Amino acid sequence: MPAPTTDDELDALGKLIRDARGDVPQDKFAERLGIKQSQLSAVECGAINASLVLIGRLIRDFGIDESELTRAAVARADARARLKSLHAAPQT
Repeated sequence: MPAPTTDDELDALGKLIRDARGDVPQDKFAERLGIKQSQLSAVECGAINASLVLIGRLIRDFGIDESELTRAAVARADARARLKSLHAAPQT
């Protein structure tokens, strides 16, 4: 799976990670993933891209389904496109 690159994909990945983390504190979850808490925070809020290694660990160790990421990204992209077209429509 290629690393996410669009804002929608980064947002979707961040939400999936937050959901997988549940009530586990960021520092503890980051430790389990082998990354720093600041890196986890940045990935969760969509500020940075996750490495393929991190994505692989999430899929393998925490049950994140890669198809969920794709569906979430497509749904968000469609919603943004609809909103953009509404704002671009001429006012009558």
